[in-house]
Amino acid sequence: MNADNLAGDINASLNPEQRTAAECIEGPVMLVAGAGTGKTKTLIHRCATMIKSGISPINILMVTFTNKAATEMRERLREMVGDSASHITAGTFHSVVYREMLSRYPDSSYLAEQGIDMANVGIMSDADSRKLLKESFEELGLPAKAYCDEHSIGLSDLDSQMGWARSRGYSLAEYRYQRVSGNEEVNPDFALVVEELWELYSQKCRAAGGIDFDDVLVVCAHMLEREPTIADSLGQRFRYLMLDEYQDTNPVQMRIMDAIARQHRNLFVVGDEKQSIYAFRGSDIQVIIGFLGRYQDAQIINMIRNYRSAPPVIECANAIAAAMNQRVPNSDGQLLAEAKIEPTPVSYYEFGNDLREASFIAGGIAKRLKAGVTGKNIAVLYRSRPIKQELERQLIAQGIPYLLEGDTAFFQRAEVRDTVALLRFVFQPWDNMAALRVLGSVSLGVSVNKVNAGLGQDSTVYEFLQAESDKRLKTTKAGIAPRTAAAKKVRAFLDVVDRTRECYEHFDDAEVLVKFVAEIWRIFFLPRVESAAKRATASQAQESVDLRKQNVGFVLEQFQEALGRGLTAEQAIEDLVLMAQASPDMDEEQDGKVRLMTMHASKGLEYDYLYVMGADSESLSAKEAEHFNDIEENRRLFYVAVTRAKRELCVTWSCQRLQHGQTLSTEQSPFVAEVLQHTGAGVVRG
Repeated sequence: MNADNLAGDINASLNPEQRTAAECIEGPVMLVAGAGTGKTKTLIHRCATMIKSGISPINILMVTFTNKAATEMRERLREMVGDSASHITAGTFHSVVYREMLSRYPDSSYLAEQGIDMANVGIMSDADSRKLLKESFEELGLPAKAYCDEHSIGLSDLDSQMGWARSRGYSLAEYRYQRVSGNEEVNPDFALVVEELWELYSQKCRAAGGIDFDDVLVVCAHMLEREPTIADSLGQRFRYLMLDEYQDTNPVQMRIMDAIARQHRNLFVVGDEKQSIYAFRGSDIQVIIGFLGRYQDAQIINMIRNYRSAPPVIECANAIAAAMNQRVPNSDGQLLAEAKIEPTPVSYYEFGNDLREASFIAGGIAKRLKAGVTGKNIAVLYRSRPIKQELERQLIAQGIPYLLEGDTAFFQRAEVRDTVALLRFVFQPWDNMAALRVLGSVSLGVSVNKVNAGLGQDSTVYEFLQAESDKRLKTTKAGIAPRTAAAKKVRAFLDVVDRTRECYEHFDDAEVLVKFVAEIWRIFFLPRVESAAKRATASQAQESVDLRKQNVGFVLEQFQEALGRGLTAEQAIEDLVLMAQASPDMDEEQDGKVRLMTMHASKGLEYDYLYVMGADSESLSAKEAEHFNDIEENRRLFYVAVTRAKRELCVTWSCQRLQHGQTLSTEQSPFVAEVLQHTGAGVVRG
């Protein structure tokens, strides 16, 4: 399709590479978008170009790394094409696969074979998954437990291996085959324990009527490959596929999208192999590097004009890129500095110990704030959280406000998880995991242990509670015996739950519905919150209760807003579960706070003034890396960190660092040495 004449006006503001990407519609395309080159703008213009060219928005699927990114793109697209933007399908891999693939093909023979009834299956939260995984670990047989004890293997080790296997699309049977066939990546003795845990965990998930995040993708990939007619049906619906952050894609995600695109081959992927930093989550840089091998006729477009960072920052980034060995073909990875920013040389500081390093950074931040720089425009990045402990103490001592990004997840707070579980139980009464979470947070006279002991294999907690609500006192007097005290409480609780659900089924008023749910929380959940708060001082107790009320109110506001957008209650709940990866900060003064975060957490962000601390051989290097891939990923992580800087960048390290109670002697990271050699920059020793 030639989009030049049809959409030329809307693309007039794009540079030549962006415009080429926006108007290259048919066939496989890889857009290698370097840091700060305007990939989001290009993606939105490409969507607008397709719609303006006559392509129906219902035929467009855009997969993003976060729900926030999907929302932002849809809103910006609406500014360009109007209400048509509402009809594209956009979301994360998990949300798109669950809603648009698994849920739309409940009669799949593969799903039936796996015992998955989509009418009675809900996507599980991370907390629920961890709970079942922990239970499964505790139920391992004696040989497996002995092996774990002997080799100091914990649940996290086994979970990590399961995650790795499922990121590659392995089912349990396929993982077992990898062990039997002698795959070098699979330790046979260790794999036997993983298989036992995996089987127990899968059984518990199915019994609870749940499917976890990893399983969503694995099941879908197998369904599409076992039943190609479903893949072709999805290909007919989604004739134009767009995948953002392709460098962070894992093999199972690749298999899903390749299966859907196999007929029309209209697959547009956007990524930058230099920013592939999530191998620990299962992403595989070979997916983006191997794109040309799978689509040999693909068009490759390189976007290298950086509009974010000052020239000295770009020089530093280019030096790191020049040392990388895992690269996309036909791209040298070098950026061009296009930002109109007064250049300030990148500074490199070496200190005798981490106390001096932290004191220097805190002092520099204090000067910036005194000069009128807003706190949110200053950030400090580090490889791992322990590195910033001394810096925190220095900031506190100097009265500098800061915000730890990513360290406290809003949706992991107990009252928030309770509220999401309550919504799931009200509108999905068959959801056993939610019901057990609710039961553990209220006082109904029925314990979770009692339910677990008395629950039948095919029954639900809701049915169990119904039976409990009708239990009577033993009496010899004539007439019907009164209910027990526990039965009365359970009956009262179920009554309001049932009435809320009936209100939803018969009335279309989101505000009233949320008021019903809020009242349930006030009556049954708040007493526990107030009781727990009483263990603190009076003022702290009230602050604690008020904060929890605000958090619950925020969750219910999100639920009401989703209903107002036309989502069903089930879809609104899925939204809450899917977005529960991070919490919005509730502090109204957050703009004045300096940002502290790991390098991984900084991905996609940018700051005027940036410190990269702990750039030493222990904290940021290949020293602990056992594999070439690990060395390369550490280097890419450094690249991601420095490309967050807009105006000024300062890289620091110390020669001695306190770690796990011991003083370690360190030196500059070899990655820093590569930059210094490439740029000729000097080091200031403080």
